[in-house]
Amino acid sequence: MYRSVLSAPLSVDIPNIEFVFSVEDLPAQPTKPMWSLARRVQDHNLWLIPDFGFWSWDMPALGTLDEVAIEAVQRESVEPWDQKMEKLVWRGKITFAPKLRRALLDAAKGKPWSDVGQLKWTDPNFKEQFLGPVDQCNYMFIAHAEGMSHDTELQPLRPQKQSTLMETDASQGRSYSGSLKYRQLCRSVIVSHKLQWIQHYHYLFRNNGTNQNFVEVERDFSDLSAAMEDLLDHPEKAKRIADNSVAVFRERYLTQAAEACYWRRLISRWKDVLAFEPMLYEGVELGAESGKDGKRVKREQKRGVRYETFM
Repeated sequence: MYRSVLSAPLSVDIPNIEFVFSVEDLPAQPTKPMWSLARRVQDHNLWLIPDFGFWSWDMPALGTLDEVAIEAVQRESVEPWDQKMEKLVWRGKITFAPKLRRALLDAAKGKPWSDVGQLKWTDPNFKEQFLGPVDQCNYMFIAHAEGMSHDTELQPLRPQKQSTLMETDASQGRSYSGSLKYRQLCRSVIVSHKLQWIQHYHYLFRNNGTNQNFVEVERDFSDLSAAMEDLLDHPEKAKRIADNSVAVFRERYLTQAAEACYWRRLISRWKDVLAFEPMLYEGVELGAESGKDGKRVKREQKRGVRYETFM
């Protein structure tokens, strides 16, 4: 958001607003009007914002989203579509939504088109198992599964006044998986189960027709084999889906320019429903000893701080 405000053209009005936002994967009170990283269909009061990965990770090996996009383009200039491995790849922790992710492993187990495996941090072969975001671009097909189960213990980034987490179906997972956008930076076919968590750009997903940009299967992955066989039997279809994905996501809606546009539109629409005019200053009444003749006085005091100071 900071980048979108600073880079706004002079012709774009950035109104004054006040808002509440959550940095948790799942807000403790999803019925309250606030800004959130993800929501479910029924969470009508949550306004979606891009997650922190659109800015950067604090890991140099990953960095910013546009860095990964640039590296993906470079990798695919050397290893184009016809040199990709004709396999479905996935790496992840089973403890993050175990029922859902175990179903993916079971459905892909022993298949000739499968390079699906789990990551175990304690495994001595962890480095051999691990694949970075750009490494996945070596494959024609990339699987996706949503995030943490509600029975996984999570520590909040900062102390929270509200610590109650909402109970969810274990097959559903606690929230979204931020890895999807990185997978969509590859010219590969994304194969995902039916998503129950929505991010700000998910309305762009198309699972059929000439504009199809990903392949959708059931949440239990019961039709994964049929979907993979169809893709392998129709390579021109697979190539079209991968090309559509790149055109929609990597080259357009996952760019910094698109993210900035989204933030400005969000601010504008939030202002439309805001029932008051935010004030930077408020009057603070001081004691009688502070004024002349023993009278109480009022002084203006800021209600907030600059973003740079807050960070």
